[in-house]
Amino acid sequence: MKAKLKRDIVIPAGTEFDTAPSKTERFGGGHIDCVIGLTKDVTATLSLCIGGPGDSERTDAKEWFEIVQDESSAGATNDSGVSGAETRAEPQVKTIREWLAGLPGEYGKRALANMEEKQASAVEYDAATALIEAFNWEESPEGFDFWSGVYDSLDSDATLPSLEGLPPMRSTGE
Repeated sequence: MKAKLKRDIVIPAGTEFDTAPSKTERFGGGHIDCVIGLTKDVTATLSLCIGGPGDSERTDAKEWFEIVQDESSAGATNDSGVSGAETRAEPQVKTIREWLAGLPGEYGKRALANMEEKQASAVEYDAATALIEAFNWEESPEGFDFWSGVYDSLDSDATLPSLEGLPPMRSTGE
């Protein structure tokens, strides 16, 4: 399920957060996560339970969220007669190393050269998040603006930044 937020969520200064457990077990349906960039180096994950298909008790969630994609539409067909199950890509789970290796040409090589080894086997659901978690962009030879441009191209239709004029790639030690 994908849901779009209808109203602003305000988290006032002074709000206390607890350390997240290393493993979370969820029961029932309707759980969604959203990664929020707080600074260039810090992200937060907001996990919400908004109820799933047929969960009529959660009518208050409709005030906050618009369901954009729902598992119950998987069997429905669109105007061309293709079912939702055929048009919807299932989330992929890959290691950060796998996501970075899948970036085009030199972008992937440079990302892998910058990757912190401790991050290599961590898993993510998309290349953009893997790129954020792989290394500190500002400390890379390419710099924050370059990697921000690569990120933008992964998360939208933006063009990849130019490789022209970049400093030499960091040695991978291999």
